[in-house]
Amino acid sequence: MKNQYFGDIGDYGKYAMLRYLAKDGIKIGVNWYLTEDDGSNDGKFTSYLEKEDMRRYDPELFDILKEMVGEGKRDVTSFSERNAIVNASFYNAILTDDRKQRAAWHESALRACNDAELVFLDPDNGASENKTGRNSGKFCFPEEIADYYNAGHNVVYYCQKARRTYEQWEEAKGLMQKYLPDCKIFVITYHKGTQRSYIFVLHKNDFRRYATLMTNFCRRWFRIFTEETVGSVKVEYGVKMIIRKATISDIDAVGKLYDDIHTAEENGKQAIGWIRGVYPVRATAEMALKRDDLFVLEDAGKIYGTGIINKIQADSYRKGRWKHEVADNQVCVLHTLVISPDSAGRGYGRAFVEYYEKYALDNGCIELRIDTNARNTVARAMYKKHGYTEIGIIPTDFNGIPGVNLVLLEKYLGK
Repeated sequence: MKNQYFGDIGDYGKYAMLRYLAKDGIKIGVNWYLTEDDGSNDGKFTSYLEKEDMRRYDPELFDILKEMVGEGKRDVTSFSERNAIVNASFYNAILTDDRKQRAAWHESALRACNDAELVFLDPDNGASENKTGRNSGKFCFPEEIADYYNAGHNVVYYCQKARRTYEQWEEAKGLMQKYLPDCKIFVITYHKGTQRSYIFVLHKNDFRRYATLMTNFCRRWFRIFTEETVGSVKVEYGVKMIIRKATISDIDAVGKLYDDIHTAEENGKQAIGWIRGVYPVRATAEMALKRDDLFVLEDAGKIYGTGIINKIQADSYRKGRWKHEVADNQVCVLHTLVISPDSAGRGYGRAFVEYYEKYALDNGCIELRIDTNARNTVARAMYKKHGYTEIGIIPTDFNGIPGVNLVLLEKYLGK
């Protein structure tokens, strides 16, 4: 953070997010990661304060920022004194690139935020594992985030996507899981000006509360703030086995899994109810990849399983008598789970279902819904073993296949 940035379009969203959390009773500590102004034009986007259309999201904050920018008080110390974030504490000391100075600075920051439940870190560019060189002050270090977390705090830090590729950005969002394997990650992104993301590093028992709060916050800031998945980060179940988001290079392998499962059914070795050339087909995987909701299970470099995870509920679901009525954005659905017929008994199906449940929670979903053909007794038994309840069987034409008796299953992860 630099004082020259204060009050720009990014600050409006950032402070609104913190105010929303504070109003729910969360005590916030803010470490600005304040560095010296650099004389650049960064922070010049304040024209939004001359328009009324943005004021409606947080009128009180909007008026505070408009007043301070108008009076030339573009500094975080003055803002800290306005009590705009209820009951918050602030650490305003300047950070430099000097490593010795930084160590002392970090210790002082930990003490300043000691009584906070949630600590917000506001470096210029986000988190970095590179601790040397020029401009290191523009980043927070994973070890610093971990120090707050291990002291009992939840943490949220600012991070730019910048010029990262898709894969690099997915890795950046999940960075802290490498340092804190038990933490839960939740990400929201602000879309005014340059993309600004806020990565929450949460203790397991606090995840649901924060995820619910931020989901509701994003609804209020519709299309300005959005949630981001962290599901592309690889989740390891063994030394060689991982479940991850699919890439374009996986499509051939997924298509082969579809062919293999059709062959097994045609030979009487499986009873799933799918039809070759109808569903699933290669285009099924290609469309899911385009939506960014296709996943694969890889073991020792080979793809043995695939599935589609999203919040899309088929029309037939409307006929279901679901025991738990929740908002649509809190429902996560597993579609088209396929495990290689030649890999029975290796636990791949179980691993995929467990991943699906973790992915749902990490993305703020508390209601799990799955469907399967009534003929697929193996899948029905597996889902039952994992705590899923069959809530009905719906006669329907499904995915182009006529005369399907569609079993609807659910599992509730809320209290």
